[in-house]
Amino acid sequence: MGIRFKLLLAFILCFGLMAALNLAQLGHNMSASYDAIERREMIQNSNRMLQGIQAELLALSSQSADWAAWNATYEFAKKPDPVWADENIGVNAMAPVHFSMVLVVDAKAKLILFETRSASGQSLNLPELSSGPYFALFSAEANSRTPQCGL
Repeated sequence: MGIRFKLLLAFILCFGLMAALNLAQLGHNMSASYDAIERREMIQNSNRMLQGIQAELLALSSQSADWAAWNATYEFAKKPDPVWADENIGVNAMAPVHFSMVLVVDAKAKLILFETRSASGQSLNLPELSSGPYFALFSAEANSRTPQCGL
């Protein structure tokens, strides 16, 4: 073996070893970088999925509470109970759900409950609402066509 061949072999071995080390280091760094990106994306997608599930649970909870309140309100319309009305649809119960008026009318258009409240929590004096055009929606003529319900 000549000196040229030995130098060329040493040169190729050194550059080959350097290239292999650089590729190994690059692969390790890229793998760690991609792992971090995938982990971050997975956490974001998991949070998004969790928020969707929580929103769905909240909607179902709200809907089931609405249905439960509807059944109780229906029973109240059939057989009025002042204690139940005060606790569930009275002026104090209207504040958390931001209602300004609750009007309960039975199937014969008889006024069972009429409560109003302002944004400051005081009772409003709106007697025209219990006898005016709003109340006419529940009159016997309107009620004979189709059942009515409203918020």
